[in-house]
Amino acid sequence: HVFDHSGAGGVVLTEIYDVTPSPLADPNRLINISARGTVSPGAGALIGGFVVSGTSNETVLVRGVGPGLAQFGVANALADPVLRVFDASGNLVASNLSWGSQVAAGPDQEGVSASGIISAESSTGAFSLATGSADTALVANLPPGSYTFEVTSASSSTGEALGEVYELP
Repeated sequence: HVFDHSGAGGVVLTEIYDVTPSPLADPNRLINISARGTVSPGAGALIGGFVVSGTSNETVLVRGVGPGLAQFGVANALADPVLRVFDASGNLVASNLSWGSQVAAGPDQEGVSASGIISAESSTGAFSLATGSADTALVANLPPGSYTFEVTSASSSTGEALGEVYELP
């Protein structure tokens, strides 16, 4: 938890690094990162960053969870999250709105079906998103580089959201 003792609020950057020299040789490597925060209209997007290192592409599951937070007792969950993934140059790599009905991809990505998302959740240990929910998720095969994900609201509403990135085996 990162919080402001004064209550003034603001923007914060929290970073976690896996400094293992050879993460593929370490079965305890970092395979998931997530952040929860309030999404609001304008500049109130939930933004997270991640890096694909090495020399080959990495397949990741990226999720923007709003309605799915209700099962964990989170009040005011974002009703209609939109998920976008950008590369270091700010180019849209992949996006999604309502994972169960439409899984969109960027120019270099193929769309993944809802069953593909369910399979990715199962292989990573991620909690399941409810069938037909407005939560967002996508699977992307990304070359080495820096990326950001952004969770916003389709209707410019305000609510709590969870952004997650999982490395797929």
